[in-house]
Amino acid sequence: MRARPKKKAQRYVVVLESSESSVAMFEGTISLADEDVGEEEDLCIHECGTSGVQNSFASCVLWVKEMECKVLGLNLVKEKELREEEELRTKDLQREIATMKTERMELQGRIAAWTKAHNEEMQSANELMASLAEETKKHEANLASWAKRLTECETAKSSKVKCRLKLDVNCDQLQD
Repeated sequence: MRARPKKKAQRYVVVLESSESSVAMFEGTISLADEDVGEEEDLCIHECGTSGVQNSFASCVLWVKEMECKVLGLNLVKEKELREEEELRTKDLQREIATMKTERMELQGRIAAWTKAHNEEMQSANELMASLAEETKKHEANLASWAKRLTECETAKSSKVKCRLKLDVNCDQLQD
């Protein structure tokens, strides 16, 4: 009789992975070899929780799928919590943005009012400067006119004084 060749153990590595925020991760080895009774099956029995039930690949795969579902469920809960936190932060930021927009509009209104008041004051000052320049020119012209009259009067007075002096001299000569 020929000896049956020994079956090679078919080993499967089961790894459940998830994102960085994952809550759980499972890693174990599953063996299908009948003659390979040892640590891997003990691990599978321990991890799969199939004590009292014949250890089979299908039951371990089922357990692994259940664990995957639990991990995905926990991750989903974690993601929902994160999303809620993000939504709250988003709402807070939207409120802050609205407040800042309102403040910016109020400041723009104040700036516009100040600019308008400043422009009105500048216009008034420019008008006063123009009026002052015009009045100064009128006063200068009037002063020049008075200076001319004064000069004419002084000239006439000095001529009158000269005439009187001549008259006085002539009168003195006539009296002599």
